[in-house]
Amino acid sequence: MGMDRNGRVERMRFVDASDLTDWSQANEFLLPTTSREIYYGPLIFDEATGEPVMHLAFPLLNLRTGAVESILLGEIRIKQVWDLIRDSQVEGSQVIFVIDDQNRVVAHGEPSVVLRGTSFPLPNEGITTGLYGDSVVLAWDEIQLGDQKLFVVAQQPVAEALALAYHTLMVTGAMLAGALVVAGGVGILTVRQIVRPIETLAHTVQKIAAGDLSRRAEVESAAEIVALADAFNTMTAQLGTILEGLEVLNAELETANLRLTELDRLKTLFIQDMSHELRTPLSVLNTTTYLLERKPERSAEYLQKLKDQIARLPQLTERWS
Repeated sequence: MGMDRNGRVERMRFVDASDLTDWSQANEFLLPTTSREIYYGPLIFDEATGEPVMHLAFPLLNLRTGAVESILLGEIRIKQVWDLIRDSQVEGSQVIFVIDDQNRVVAHGEPSVVLRGTSFPLPNEGITTGLYGDSVVLAWDEIQLGDQKLFVVAQQPVAEALALAYHTLMVTGAMLAGALVVAGGVGILTVRQIVRPIETLAHTVQKIAAGDLSRRAEVESAAEIVALADAFNTMTAQLGTILEGLEVLNAELETANLRLTELDRLKTLFIQDMSHELRTPLSVLNTTTYLLERKPERSAEYLQKLKDQIARLPQLTERWS
């Protein structure tokens, strides 16, 4: 749907004044009209479904005069992000969720967590108390949409590998950024004169969401739609760069794990060798002490043996130092 220059909603059918909603005093109309930039509204919860939604408003400019002629209004339904989180592959007991700048959980693999109005004050990264009250390793990343902020949070029990939590955060953040753009494209209610370019963009976004990062949006239309296509292309290029970086980090983690395995093996060999080397002099000391008690007439001989074995012990410790 769209708004005319008076801030009234336009629909693709014949309507009279009673059918139109007055948006002339709403931020969705006022802010993009004055700034000529895309407006991202705060997250609100649908009264009927309980699902979080975000309003988008695109100013449509007159190419000849440069004035804002109307506003293109749409919605991002965050429910699509729920499905993305639920279907994502995570390690062990990791949990991924999204909160807004009011600490409300707005996306989670379990819809009930969002629908019951769960809040989670964002803590510092590291070992802290998690969403369910347990001790976790937590990391988060911020996504800026206009004046609105969303935080992608990944948590994992302390007992599990810490590095995996940070890796999953990066992957999920990239996927979430793409999913938000997809949801924005699908949720926009278009006006009649830009139906074809929007359909082209929606098709491209679907290919990107399916993993085809080589796709680019090719649109020849009004300047506003071309700018939107360029934003899609920039987002796709950034996703490709992030994924390449993740591959490098995975390789470094594998190398580190191999080094840890080798250190563990060397530690085991050291303990075995130390135990073997100490066993002989300790056995001699024990036997000589016993004989010294039983045969005091040979005490000089046994005392010399004790001194010899005691003198040998510093040599063993120097070998292991």
